[in-house]
Amino acid sequence: MICESMGMARMAGRLMGWLLVCDPPKQTTADLVSALGISKGAVSVTGRQLIAAGLAQRVAIPGARGDAYEITPMAFAKSALDPSPYRMLRELMERGLAAIGDDGSSRFERLRRTRDFYAFAEQQLPNLFDQFVREHDGKKREGEDDG
Repeated sequence: MICESMGMARMAGRLMGWLLVCDPPKQTTADLVSALGISKGAVSVTGRQLIAAGLAQRVAIPGARGDAYEITPMAFAKSALDPSPYRMLRELMERGLAAIGDDGSSRFERLRRTRDFYAFAEQQLPNLFDQFVREHDGKKREGEDDG
């Protein structure tokens, strides 16, 4: 239902959930049909949606026929920290500000403050993603050094 609230099909959430926990991580269309009880067509359509969103990728499995799917590394972090929606909202707020004009009203101030928030988020999200990657990679290396 979370994927549905983000404008994707509910099936996308089922497929993403499975790709997060499945073993092996590369799943053929037949694997997904069997595991999720869905049609080949549903796998194909949903797989294309997830690929377009950057959440999954097509991969080859040596000796297997057809497509296989795998979750994109850091898929959720990339989508959650994508500044594009914030840019679109900032631009919308800027159009609203231009239409209203700075009339000193509380409505202008509310719109300006909202625009400023979206501008801040748009600017900071790439930094937040980079920080996550640095910290995650650092922890991974520390764990490898200990082992």
